[in-house]
Amino acid sequence: MNRRQFLLSAGAATASGAFLVGPADRIIGGDWTISPAEMLDAARREFEDAASRALAGDVAAIESVGPLSTRYTNLAYPFHGPSEDFVRIFMQVQNTLYAVADTLPEA
Repeated sequence: MNRRQFLLSAGAATASGAFLVGPADRIIGGDWTISPAEMLDAARREFEDAASRALAGDVAAIESVGPLSTRYTNLAYPFHGPSEDFVRIFMQVQNTLYAVADTLPEA
């Protein structure tokens, strides 16, 4: 995978600044007693763990960090709404995706 392929698959910002996201994730067969805050915290931890491993060169983590970033931002927006907290999360995710992409070859 090269940098461009990663950024496209990860849903990073396009040249126009638009963020590509998929439909919100659903918990299937999970613990339905978990609160929205707990779901968001779990998504954050999963994303941060995968990002750390991806930055260290873990190929499986590089492939999973994009979908995990989408899950994290899809859970963060309904929880925080259009607020400074969401913008902070969004920017953190974007910066992390670009940092991972910078570890990959150009072509």
